[in-house]
Amino acid sequence: MSLSDRETVRQSTENPYLQYFIGLPSFQEELPFHPSLMTHFRKQLGPDVLRQVNEWMVIEQDDRDDLDDEDGGDSGQLGVRTDSKSRTKAQTTANQGKLLLDATCAPADISYPTDLSLLNEAREKLEKMIDVLHAARERGIRLSGPPLGRPSKTAREEQARIRIERQDAVERNAIEGKFGEGKRLYGLGLIRARLRATSETVIALQLLVMNLERRLRLLLSLVLAWLQRSLTSTALVNS
Repeated sequence: MSLSDRETVRQSTENPYLQYFIGLPSFQEELPFHPSLMTHFRKQLGPDVLRQVNEWMVIEQDDRDDLDDEDGGDSGQLGVRTDSKSRTKAQTTANQGKLLLDATCAPADISYPTDLSLLNEAREKLEKMIDVLHAARERGIRLSGPPLGRPSKTAREEQARIRIERQDAVERNAIEGKFGEGKRLYGLGLIRARLRATSETVIALQLLVMNLERRLRLLLSLVLAWLQRSLTSTALVNS
């Protein structure tokens, strides 16, 4: 809705859906709670709790995808697996595979920069980048991006590099598109929190809402598919 805490609470006095969502027994025109309670609620959750909830949703989806692959198709159900394998997958899986990252920006209050502060900030960031490059090389991790130094003179190496860059660009499109969706529809570009912990909590809440809406869309598609099959079977029986 892209509203502030005060405006959200004020909207709840006019919106029966919001009142039903927060569990009010009947419609009321008074404020259900003070707007500061929403800040208290976010502080009680924290980014770690929300990040863990998102991890559970991702693990559960991965388990369902693995089950669908074993069955050779869609299981057609939205059940939650509660076996020990599903619960301990995050603890037993080693660090492997491919990690896709992308950078985005959100508005924030910043101090007026000076020449010395900019130089010192650039030096610190360069030192961190150099440490990351050395750590990745020691662990055999390939970092995607334009190569440093002079270009390769071998045509085969140049073609391989171009092919890898194109593949990396294709994979980054999904990440960049999800950030764009979050900014356009879920208010990721309207965060005005001053504290780092509060900003991380708000971002984690937005990601949780995005994951929940995706699950709801999947549930709706399954319900519509079931209704279509039911109507089709009823029409065949009547004919």
